[in-house]
Order: sequence, then structure tokens, then C-alpha cells
Amino acid sequence: MGTVWIADSRGHSKQVAVKFISSRLSKEDPSVLARFRREADALTRVRHPHIVHVYAHGEDEELPYIVMELLRGQTLAHHLERKGTLSIAETSTIVMQIAQALEEAHRHNKRPDTAVVSAQNGLPWWYFQRIQGPLEGTKLASLDPDGSITAAIAPERVIGCVIYPSATISEPGVVHYLGGDRFAIGELDGAKTERCQRLAAAMKEAGLRSPIRSDIRTDLWLKLVGNLAFNPISILTRASLYDIITGPLTGPLSRLMMEEGYAVAEAAGVTIPISIDKRMAGAKKIGHHTTSMLQDLEAGRPMELESIIGAVVELGDELGVPMPHTRAVYACANLLAETLSVN
Repeated sequence: MGTVWIADSRGHSKQVAVKFISSRLSKEDPSVLARFRREADALTRVRHPHIVHVYAHGEDEELPYIVMELLRGQTLAHHLERKGTLSIAETSTIVMQIAQALEEAHRHNKRPDTAVVSAQNGLPWWYFQRIQGPLEGTKLASLDPDGSITAAIAPERVIGCVIYPSATISEPGVVHYLGGDRFAIGELDGAKTERCQRLAAAMKEAGLRSPIRSDIRTDLWLKLVGNLAFNPISILTRASLYDIITGPLTGPLSRLMMEEGYAVAEAAGVTIPISIDKRMAGAKKIGHHTTSMLQDLEAGRPMELESIIGAVVELGDELGVPMPHTRAVYACANLLAETLSVN
């Protein structure tokens, strides 16, 4: 798509990197040139120690270019290849630098019409935003403890998304796709908008299904009640989805936890349109699948305990819905997570 050259900067005793994009390619696909220009414009506005500095950009005889700071060293991929697994301290440093750079880039390049598509398991931080009703503005400590997410992302920017594909991560950057192509999306207030239609069209062009929902929270709960039961049980038993559902003890426990999840959803104003029997039968058909939470546990990654189960227990308390079975499993799973973090 492009090439990067080292060049001498006129009037300065330093070298720079010059990134070119093929004029032929930019003519054949105008979107490539548009993306290149957006990249240049965005980088020009940002000054940060963890973001490469752009000095100039433009076109010379229809050849688009970006003149930027020359950084010598190696890519993260080469660094990983040479060192292997990184220490927790080094990983934390890299992640923190990336996060700081993204925060600065977001601050400088935030457009009024920029949409943020939230694709995550469990209850998202935006759940009680633009909901219209007594729960509007409810805050759960398990989702956004210090309010930093809410402060950084305005509610009107958010498009809700519920992801259904099944996959496993074998190593960083390597995802094994198992099945499913549905990404349900919807505005938080249920409005029909052009931006959702554009997003759905782009997803369809990529070979994915993206139905637009008038009530994205219903879709969210439909998936969440399964995760609420199966995920924490899986990390406590190391069992597959099929074994949990068919187990003589774990099967009934899963059902009891789902019943409690259905009760919380109902109290929150959401009627889940599928029965627990159908929900469990559908999960059983998936077979011996390793839940995402168990994958995280086995890989030594942080687990989504709070968004999947902790937030639902907290919401149950808020709404006065008893959740004895879910609370007991959450207590055990939470202690497991704490024990592993200490060890």
C-alpha cells in the first residue's frame, strides 16, 4: 500500500521518515487516499512522547506523502520474537504508554459525530444512559468505579453492540474463529439513525450480519443470562459448556442462576423473549466449547467477572431482587480471581 523512506531534512541536521502512498492505488481506490489524509491530519494535531511527530504532509505531482519523525529501533512484534514472553512490569509499561497515547489522540481528534461502538460481554458502563425511566443515570461501582469512562465518552456517541461469534485466542494476535457472524447494534434510546444504517451496511459488506435493534438491551440480556451462569461455573469446574449444562448438579445450578438473572432483567424493565429451556438448549448445541472466562483464566488474563456477574448482583441489590445462587457462585469465583492475582 505504501513505502517509508529515510530522508535528510533541508535546513536541519537530522533525518526524517517520509511515508508515500502509491498514486496508482490512490486513483484506483479513492478511500485509500481519504484514509491516508485522515491519518496525516490526525497526527499533525497531536504532540505526545508516545506518538510519532508529523512535520508535514501533502501531495507532490499526485504522490501523497507524510513527513514524520524518524524513530530507530524495532517493532513490538520483533521485540516479542527476540525476548519471548514479556514480564508483567514490561507489559504494563507498554500498555500504559499505548493508553496514554490513545487518550491524547482521542482528545485532539474527537469529532462531534464520532460514534463509539461498545462490543463487550456483560453489562456495559452505558447501560443506564439514555434509558428513559426511573433507572436513568443509575451508577454501578462494578462497571465504572470512578466515572472515568462516562466522563471520557459522552452517551450520545455510544452505539450499543452485542457480539455472538464464538472464537478462541491461542496467542496474542491469533484468533481461531469457531462460528457465528451476528453483531446486533442499536442506539441507546432505540432511535432509528443513519449512522446505525451505515454501520450495518459496512458490516454486511464485510460478510457479517448486523441487525439494528430498537431495544439493544433486550439482546444484551438474552446473551448475558447465559454468561451469568455458565462463565463463572466454568472457571470453578474447568468444564466445557456442554458438560456444565448436562451435569447432574451444575445443570440445575445453571438454571437457578438464569432464573435469578431473568428476574433482575424483568425488574429492570426488560422481558427476555426466549424461555430458559430454549436458552439452555441453544447453549447445549454449541457443544464442548470453552467459555471466554475460562479461556482468560487458563491464559492468565484478567476475567470479566464484574461486568458479567458482579454488576448483575449489584443491580439485583439495587432493585431488591434476591440472588442467593448467583451470589454464592460469584463469591467463589471472586475469591479464585483474588487468590490467583496474589499468587
